[in-house]
Amino acid sequence: MIMLRLSSECLLDGKLLGNLTRRRAAHILIAFLANFFTVSVPLMLSLPRNLRADLSSDIILARQLNTVESTMVLNLVFCFILGIYFGVVTMSYMMRRRSAYFWHALPAKRETLYVTSMTSALVCAGVGACLSLAVTLIVLASNGAAKPEVFACFFSLALKNLIYFAAAYAITVFAGSFSGSGVVQVLMSLVVLFYPAALLYGLLMLHDVGTVYFNVDYYFNLPLMTYSSPVVYAGFHYLDGFSVVPTVAAVLSVVLLLFGGLMIYRRRAIESAEQPIVFKKLGSVIKYLLVLVVTVYAGLFFDALGGSSWMIFGFVCGGLLCFMLVNTILAKSPKAMFRGLRGLCVYAVAFALFFTVWGIDVFHMDARVPKAENLSAASIQVNRYRMNAAEHRFDDAEMLGALTTLLENQVAADGENLRNPYSTTEGGDFRIEVVLYTKLGIPIARGYTVEKTTAGARDFLKLYADSGVVDECFAPNDALANESGWLMEAELTEWNTAVRMTLDYAEFWKLYRREIGVLNYERLCQAPICELEFWNLYCADQDLDYKIQRELVSELPIYADMTETLAYLRGQDGRAVSEDERTLTGAVILMTDPLVGYSGEVDETVVYAADSYSGYATVYEETIYDIDTGDDIPFDGLYPTVTLDAEEAAALLPQLVRVQTPLSSAFADIDTTYFAVVRYSYPIAEEDAEKYYGADVPASEVWQSSERFLFAAGGVPESVKNKFE
Repeated sequence: MIMLRLSSECLLDGKLLGNLTRRRAAHILIAFLANFFTVSVPLMLSLPRNLRADLSSDIILARQLNTVESTMVLNLVFCFILGIYFGVVTMSYMMRRRSAYFWHALPAKRETLYVTSMTSALVCAGVGACLSLAVTLIVLASNGAAKPEVFACFFSLALKNLIYFAAAYAITVFAGSFSGSGVVQVLMSLVVLFYPAALLYGLLMLHDVGTVYFNVDYYFNLPLMTYSSPVVYAGFHYLDGFSVVPTVAAVLSVVLLLFGGLMIYRRRAIESAEQPIVFKKLGSVIKYLLVLVVTVYAGLFFDALGGSSWMIFGFVCGGLLCFMLVNTILAKSPKAMFRGLRGLCVYAVAFALFFTVWGIDVFHMDARVPKAENLSAASIQVNRYRMNAAEHRFDDAEMLGALTTLLENQVAADGENLRNPYSTTEGGDFRIEVVLYTKLGIPIARGYTVEKTTAGARDFLKLYADSGVVDECFAPNDALANESGWLMEAELTEWNTAVRMTLDYAEFWKLYRREIGVLNYERLCQAPICELEFWNLYCADQDLDYKIQRELVSELPIYADMTETLAYLRGQDGRAVSEDERTLTGAVILMTDPLVGYSGEVDETVVYAADSYSGYATVYEETIYDIDTGDDIPFDGLYPTVTLDAEEAAALLPQLVRVQTPLSSAFADIDTTYFAVVRYSYPIAEEDAEKYYGADVPASEVWQSSERFLFAAGGVPESVKNKFE
């Protein structure tokens, strides 16, 4: 008697594959439509607008490439969705007991069922994608985009999208091996895709709430964060081209996930179909992982809505509701929502301890500055200006000593609650973003607002500027000046007048760069007399790359000794865009020395009002406006003041300066003892003055405004100083 072999020894059963693929033919349409509406249709809508006859071939090509890139970004989102969708299709036969019993009753091993189902789902996805690809190639050819550069861009991004599709697919199949429910499989795949990144970002934001100097942006951009999720990695590096290590890691991850799913699938019981989680203990682990991340984000949400007092409410509500919901899903019954209350209590105590140490920084680690001898290097950026978008690292002992001394002094000053009338836009303080690298290799990222009155500020600024890192920020501008044909739309702001003009960029930059010289401390410590800002660069033959434009320094300080540059700018045909119709009515001079050591208690409402609505003016006025109640609050000011009439203020104007550009404001050497608030009035019709202010108020005394000005170091007239004696 001849015995027939009823089961195949191969991993792929051809007859079963054909049968499955025919039954799943509708999914081919899903794959086709998803790719058609995210690739073919957007290209049909966008590419025709790039073929204007008045554009050069280089500009047309650049815009076609940009259109392809933006279209493929849209398709990337749906590749993640399709990966999850076809992962569910692959494991769908295991989600119902009837189908699970039927397929496992076939004369085929589990490995054969798994591989055949996976191949069938991928064939459906591939056929639909290929049909859409054929349509896309026709669209590119019919719209004049059948060029090697366009095809290279399109196919490289399509290959990336394929890899991300495979990653989402493998994660979903892996999740399906743990689940007996399609809905739970999707939820688990989303957890695997997003959970590491969500948890890391949530913990960083939670820590940021309770700290003063913690630089959360630095940690957001760490390589660890970008590798925490394929979605996050795509967001950071999608248009960066192919890298060997990430690509190989992605392929290996897909293989390992699919193989791991097979190993788990071999051990799961058939009876587990329709159970949300196949392994009971795994359900408890997933439950508390979800409760943790929901607790964190619920607290952050209520903190954003109602302040820190509502954060605890958010923690309690978010954790409890998530606990109840996950219990209901796992048990498929609302009666089980309170199951495991003892474990919830243990979690609540553990989270409370964690929040105390991590969230509110109970050990005050945020305020501690490491000693210079414990550091190996420091990356420093002043005023967060775009200095080639790079960190500048220093490892010399002198710079590290000056930096840590300055930061310690500033933290001490902040602890004394000193109040200062200056702001970052006017040069009285500056911002330091710093990463301190300990000798153990641990990076400590902080951000400090440093007052120029702080001991050691000028010593640090001199070392920083003289190191040459500030001068490096002009490198992109210098490179662009070597290309002719670029025109720039600019605005020259001098005192209270702004004039717009169009300049030849190369011609202007050659003159400007020669006159401004090297951006060392000797140059930067001077206060600019005016500012030139450009916002648009264009050329007849090409568009300016956005990455290059982003790196350019666009707010340029102009100093008093740059006579040729000033003459060149004033000689251009321009149009005044703002005419000063104000009338000078006087000025108030403030002396800030008595502020040093001030630690008296000030009502929070007063502080808030003084720092907001009228800001600098409230530091000397008798009353300030309470924006909550609408009442005037008695307030005798914090600084000694003297008042100048209109004639005295007019005579003082030539001695006043405005430090406006981010490039120069940090380094400008200003007087930190005195500053001036210049007052103006705007014209108003007599009938409007009587209507809104009453018949007893002259029109010349309404619609008051004021501006704050600084004195250059050593530039305070003796006549002003004498008024305070």
